[in-house]
Amino acid sequence: MEREIARGARCGLEYRYPLLDRRLVEFALGRPPEAFCGPPTRFLMRVAVSGLLPSEVCWSEDKSDPMVYETSMEAFALEMPALRRALLAPEAPLTRAGYVDMPRLLERLGDLEGFRRRPRPLPMLRALAFLDFQPPPASP
Repeated sequence: MEREIARGARCGLEYRYPLLDRRLVEFALGRPPEAFCGPPTRFLMRVAVSGLLPSEVCWSEDKSDPMVYETSMEAFALEMPALRRALLAPEAPLTRAGYVDMPRLLERLGDLEGFRRRPRPLPMLRALAFLDFQPPPASP
């Protein structure tokens, strides 16, 4: 949380953590354990903060931080063409390439529009890490 607070402060944002609100903690401690079971997840917590937070925040199932996620996805998207070129370069030592579906990896690294519609970098990052691939320096 401290990292996110510091990162947000640099951008002029004040992070708040509703699950650490004293009133909410006291409410939760006063409920029996069975009250926290069943769908939707965190139902009592969501009800408890429904008057404190906007509805789209209370009932959202998304745990990602848009500020961090969108910035990192765009940075990855900008580097995808350079990564693809580096993988195709003859001097790229890819001793583990026989264990990776290289045509598929290269296809995904070349599909910038598809990535922007549905960003899924983890499989590509895992493949690049497995290849022990050293990416080129970031673009200026």
